[in-house]
Amino acid sequence: MTKKQGVVCSHVGLAIRGKDGRMHILHASSNFKKVVDEATVSGYLKKYRQHLGLIVGRPLPAANTVTSDREYKRNFKRLTRAK
Repeated sequence: MTKKQGVVCSHVGLAIRGKDGRMHILHASSNFKKVVDEATVSGYLKKYRQHLGLIVGRPLPAANTVTSDREYKRNFKRLTRAK
């Protein structure tokens, strides 16, 4: 998530468990022109203050994949409604 008006997602990366047991961000850095392993998720967000947070997605096993547009929309609405 980003502070930029009208933009929801400004960068994509992978969350990986580091050797230290903490979650790290693996992403393609425009500064270093290569894939980098940032220290931690919290360290990444502290370093890049224009990012407000993370949107997390987790792949489902193929047996649980939703193929119906109607079911997808129903699930999405259920997951995103305010509590």
